[in-house]
Amino acid sequence: MLLSLNNSSPNFGMAIHSSPKVNNLLKSRITKTSDVYKLNKIIDAQKNNRKVDITLFAQPDGSLSANVYSRVNVGNKFFFKNYKENALSRVFCGPVGFINKLGRAADKMADSIAKSNLDIDKVLHKML
Repeated sequence: MLLSLNNSSPNFGMAIHSSPKVNNLLKSRITKTSDVYKLNKIIDAQKNNRKVDITLFAQPDGSLSANVYSRVNVGNKFFFKNYKENALSRVFCGPVGFINKLGRAADKMADSIAKSNLDIDKVLHKML
């Protein structure tokens, strides 16, 4: 199996940011072709998320951690949450499951941002 992650670019896509250390860690931990396919789908899906970014980090113990944060200001608030892979998630979910969890959190955060940006005047204008 060939796992090819671009080490020259610090970004997977628009919304998932990586580094050469993270890419090397993923290369060493992803062993199934099906996981490469799933990772590719997650990366492609997050390219469409223009409101929330994910930054991945490689920890010294070989686990992943990540920051999920908003790129847009919502009422003078920014969303930020840190995630860490624990021993159970390393065994049962693996790195792709962890990144999928981050993608779901980013999508949920983006939905929350979209809901909070609704302008009452625009909504009421639809009824005219």
